[in-house]
Amino acid sequence: MAESRAALSGGTQHLWDCFLGGPWQSQAAAPYKDIIRRAFPDKKFYDPEEHNLGSEDWFVTNVRALQASRNLLVWVPQFPFAGVAILSGIFYHNNYDPQTCFPLANIIFIWPPEIEPDYDRESAEKIGIVVHTMEAAISRLRQVI
Repeated sequence: MAESRAALSGGTQHLWDCFLGGPWQSQAAAPYKDIIRRAFPDKKFYDPEEHNLGSEDWFVTNVRALQASRNLLVWVPQFPFAGVAILSGIFYHNNYDPQTCFPLANIIFIWPPEIEPDYDRESAEKIGIVVHTMEAAISRLRQVI
């Protein structure tokens, strides 16, 4: 872990294939992180749950990891949505084309059907791809990872 933290302190080199955003896995309705890792065993994932334990400045650590990640996969939690929304916005800002401002294929939101209210889904659709199942998330991630 110390090696990863040291690597995050410099530049915007892509150290991670995908940043796993969302709630701690134990707080999600499905073991999404385990499912994604099994689907992509040869890829490097940044999981804040693993890297922020004991971190005094978890936000800075996460922002640096976002900058060092090629893709962002987000499990949309029960509201409040604030933490995930902030990290998604940072990733979008660092990767979008200012000429087009189209949604990015490398931001994937897993929005389970039971998440209500869904008024924030429209915002997610403006910056990335919204899917409703793990299977759809894996399929979309295969296209960009």
